[in-house]
Amino acid sequence: MNEKYRVVNSLEGLTKEYIGEGQVGTCYRIDKKVFKKFKAVPRFPGLIIALSNLHSDYFAFPEEFVYLDVYDIKALQGYLMEYVNGCDLNSIDEMVNIKELCVTLDDLEKEMRLLTERDNLLVKDLHPNNLLFTEDKKFKVIDTDFCVTYPDDIVYMYRENMKELGNCVLPVFMGDGNIGNDRVRYLYNLCCLDAKAKPSIVINEAIKEIEDYTKEEIVTLHDFKEGMKLIR
Repeated sequence: MNEKYRVVNSLEGLTKEYIGEGQVGTCYRIDKKVFKKFKAVPRFPGLIIALSNLHSDYFAFPEEFVYLDVYDIKALQGYLMEYVNGCDLNSIDEMVNIKELCVTLDDLEKEMRLLTERDNLLVKDLHPNNLLFTEDKKFKVIDTDFCVTYPDDIVYMYRENMKELGNCVLPVFMGDGNIGNDRVRYLYNLCCLDAKAKPSIVINEAIKEIEDYTKEEIVTLHDFKEGMKLIR
């Protein structure tokens, strides 16, 4: 495992532009990078360091680790990663084309499958605030502290990853699982509870059911959300 790192005498140059805060760290923007400063040394720093060896257009993995005064795990302060310009899942423009949105979601699902099979990636604690929709209309995961890599049952890990993604995306776009349409409710639960259906498939099938019910084409995310209200 090759770790890219720097040892600094001060964090002042890395912590000027505050952009947000989470449970484990505070984020600062530095041009096209983000410095995530840990609130405390991570319990399993080796897992986070391992993520820096992964590369993806859909996940912003750690790139360079920062140590204060000395290269020692106790002096680990945080890491640098790509700055991603986009909005979180709850803030997506509802005029976006829903079918195109499903295509980009399918791309993310394919990437998660690749990372699962190739890199043994298991995703934890994915939520609407750390799944962004970028300016170039692509989904990107920005907080990867919750991702771990280790050899395990690949089929199980992939299903868990799809379940994690489904429980992040579907409630935002479709509400809870209390859906009047039997087929849509079945697929929704098949994804969120059993991970036997991808989120993109659930949304696409829901679009078809709404269009059959309303006899109108569903074009935008707004159309879709309004249509979901009709089949509840």
